[in-house]
Amino acid sequence: MALFDIDHPWVFTFGILGNVVSILLFLTTVPTFRKIYEAKSTMGFDSLTYATALMSSMLWLYYEKLTRDSVLIITINLFGSIVETAHLIVFFIYASKKARAHAGKILGPMNVGLLFLIFAVTFFLFKGETRARAMHGSF
Repeated sequence: MALFDIDHPWVFTFGILGNVVSILLFLTTVPTFRKIYEAKSTMGFDSLTYATALMSSMLWLYYEKLTRDSVLIITINLFGSIVETAHLIVFFIYASKKARAHAGKILGPMNVGLLFLIFAVTFFLFKGETRARAMHGSF
């Protein structure tokens, strides 16, 4: 597929609009992390939201690798992965030991274990085009 799909300009236009909205969505947490940075404390915020957003972005990047579908999927999810990783780093820096341990219990199994399991299952059980359909949910 072409880098920019000029055969379907409306699809590309709405893809760009979707990326703009997604960038704004990823950036909605910046004020929260500014408060965390200024207070030098996580102030009771939980890391689950940021870990889930990171997991989602990483899964979309894997899906794009399988389908080679669109540069728009890469750009927004790479941006999201970077933003959420930065947020989690700030969270870990300023979190209490208890909050850090709780976040580690979420990040380890979910963002490492579950992601690895998804990669392994789709890699070993499915081949070629079937792999992308398995990630998409349509066999």
